[in-house]
Amino acid sequence: MKKTIRHCLYVSLLMLLPLWTACDKDIHENDRHGLAVGMEWIEGIEPTDITSPVNLWIYDAEGHEVEAHEFSSPQELASGLFSLPEGDYTLVGVCGLTEPYRYDYENGTRTADMLRVSLADPSASPAHAVGGVAVASVTDTRINLRSVIRVAPLLAELAVRIDGAPEGASLAVTVRNAATCLYPARRGDDNSYVVPSAEKTDALLPQAVADRGTLSTDARLMPTAQGETCTMLYMVMTFADGSRHEYTAEAPLMLAGKRYELALEYDRMQPYMYITATDINPWGEGWITSDDIFNPGI
Repeated sequence: MKKTIRHCLYVSLLMLLPLWTACDKDIHENDRHGLAVGMEWIEGIEPTDITSPVNLWIYDAEGHEVEAHEFSSPQELASGLFSLPEGDYTLVGVCGLTEPYRYDYENGTRTADMLRVSLADPSASPAHAVGGVAVASVTDTRINLRSVIRVAPLLAELAVRIDGAPEGASLAVTVRNAATCLYPARRGDDNSYVVPSAEKTDALLPQAVADRGTLSTDARLMPTAQGETCTMLYMVMTFADGSRHEYTAEAPLMLAGKRYELALEYDRMQPYMYITATDINPWGEGWITSDDIFNPGI
């Protein structure tokens, strides 16, 4: 009896062996290999601050678009796997391209350096979209690779505060040379990514009304246009009696992803002012009037 049981068990094992072999083969053949892409937040940005959608563009070594994808979240992006031939690739990732953001290819040319992001209304001051660029090299298509895109805000931020203003005064601030768009995958003179356009436009900050002697306004807007030597600010202060003063100021350049805070004293303001940077840190600058203030009309 024991011999019969052992014989049956042996036969059963022999019958199961082809099934196990087939299963192992199927698992091996169905293994996917490729490139996984994640996003890493720079200091000051939390994943909860990032809004959908998440756009990813993949370009080959010559800069031509290979793939373009849209995901509902950074987590969905990270769960994907991209099967790419061996070669070098540029990865461009951007989160939050909803209204009023626009993105397209300049002249319809689907290359990395022609990808551009713009605002339908330059004065819209939308929530930040964040983006970044990474490079990846696929040297073996039989293994999994991972690349991380470090993202930062694409727009600049400008805040203007004037202390000592008369009650009833209001303030309108215009940036006269904001870029019309920016190119996330272009490199600037310092070899960093995100280059503003040379074409410029006006961007208006929300109007401010004096509150206990303080006028304060801020906005998120395109950085200063490429090729400009300074940021040109035009300010109009309107008083309770209907009279107004106009001011023009030359300020430092505004870069993508940075915050700039201009602090002025009303009784020291002149029709034409030079603004200088102070309190410079990795995320922005404080601005004040320099000692070199003059009135061209004098």
